[in-house]
Formats: sequence, structure tokens, C-alpha cells
Amino acid sequence: LADPDVSGWVHGDLLWRNEYLHLPSAKLVQLASTLLEKPNGPNLLLDALGMRLHNAGDADDVLGDDLRKLGLEAATIQIQRDRDGSDMIDHHLAEVLKACLSHAGHDAEKIDWLDALFAAIDASYGSGPGYESAVATTAAAMSDEFLDRVFRGTDDQQRWRKRQLEHVSHRRSVLGNIEIERLIAWGRAQPDPQVWQVLANGLSVFTPSGDSDRVRLADGCIQFLEASPNPVDVLIGYAKQITPNGWSGSRADIMKRNTDALRVLFEYEDQAIHDAARQVIAQARTWETRERAREKQADEAKEQSFE
Repeated sequence: LADPDVSGWVHGDLLWRNEYLHLPSAKLVQLASTLLEKPNGPNLLLDALGMRLHNAGDADDVLGDDLRKLGLEAATIQIQRDRDGSDMIDHHLAEVLKACLSHAGHDAEKIDWLDALFAAIDASYGSGPGYESAVATTAAAMSDEFLDRVFRGTDDQQRWRKRQLEHVSHRRSVLGNIEIERLIAWGRAQPDPQVWQVLANGLSVFTPSGDSDRVRLADGCIQFLEASPNPVDVLIGYAKQITPNGWSGSRADIMKRNTDALRVLFEYEDQAIHDAARQVIAQARTWETRERAREKQADEAKEQSFE
């Protein structure tokens, strides 16, 4: 390993393969520390620790204190060096972070990780580093600290960081793994009520109802709306997801399906929620009408072109 021409990939197997489980833990920590110093060390170590976690299943604290510290250091260096990522690296990074952030201790390394993560978010102007699972894992494990960072910094930084929360810009919701009660508690602790709309932008609002042609409001979204100080702000955030970013078939049909799911709010006795729903649904129907007109015009243009 001391030879600079030795990459270390073969040695990484010592950290996770079953035939090496008898090796002394102190030696494995020393090995992990040495691997981290290699040019490809962060990627190599995250891969090895990710496989170690995968093999162990649901066992508690598979890594131990020293390997958790090195795992956090590897995560920080990895995202500083390579902000594009890949699905495999993202998967192992997320698994290592889940194991490391769920235990107390190593506060300095955790702060270093948050610093590096938000530097990557800022550098991408909020479109996000290539580590979606790692971002979502961090948001779930350090929800208060993560959300505090979103609403801190310069005006540009806050704008970029809020974009990171928008569900529509991701294959998955950054806020999806945070317990809705924790989101509500964090929102109530903030002096600015506008944070509720920003959080609403990032929740997964519509979920299948069991009928392939219909959707319903997710339970957590209803709970979040009921707790909000201003239902109109939250519903405006939900309304942004009525119009799909990617779709097949008629976009207007999808918009109608999503808008119909909001009609359940008319049943609420809370007048504020009832009035907010009426306002947002009326606006959404306007969007749907415009989209149908656009689709009709596009279809007619295709027919004329074919003729």
C-alpha cells in the first residue's frame, strides 16, 4: 500500500468480505486510514464501508466509532473532489452517512460534512450535486441542522438552497424521509411564516389512491396543511406540483387528476382551509384549460403536417 502505484482496491476487500471478519479491528481501522490517503481513497473507502454495511444487514453499529469518523471524512473529501457523482457512489455514500449520522459523536466531522454538502449545492446554483440519496439521507438524519442551513447565508445562497428542496427538481423528495412531525415542529419554531410555503414545495403531495386513474393527497401533506399558520401559502406550494415536469400522454389530464385530489379539502370545517382550497383549485383549472388548448393546437398542427 505504501507504493504509490498500488491503487488499494484489492485491499479494500479486507474491510468487508466475510473471510476477513477475524482480523483485529485496530488493524482494519489502520487499513481504512491508509486507504483514505490514496488518490482514489474516499471513493475506495466509501465503497468498502458500504459493502460492509450491506453484508451486515440490520446489525447495530456495524462500523464502530473509528470507522464512522473515517467514513464522515471520506464523504466530505469525496463531495469536495467530485460533485457530479454516480448512482453507485451515491448509494454507498448514502449508506455510510446513514450509519455515521445516526450515532452521537464526531460533531466536528458532521459539521465539516454539512459545510462541504452546502458548498456543493451553492456551486451548482441549487440544481444539486450528483448525490441525491446522500442529500436526502443528510436531511433526514440532521433535519434541523439541514433546514437551518437552507435559510441561512446570502440572498443568493438561500435562493439556491431553497431550490434544492423543490421536489419537482429531483427524482426523489429531499424532505421525503423526514418525519412530518419534525417538519412541523421546525416550522413552528421559525419567526418567518414563509418557511411553510418553501417546505410545502418540497413535500411529495400526490400519491396513488389505489385506482390507477386517480391520486390522493398524501397523509403527511394533510397533517402539514392543518398545522400551518396560513393554509393559502402551503396550498400554493402544493399547487406547483399539479403541473408535471415529466409525463406521458396528456399533460392536461394529469393536471386535472392532481387538481381533483385537492377537492377533498372542501370537506374541511376549517374555513381557512376551505377558502384556500377554492382559491388554488380555481387557478389550477385555468392552467388546465390553457394546457388543453395548447394540446389541441399541437394535435391539429400534427394532423395538418401529416396531410
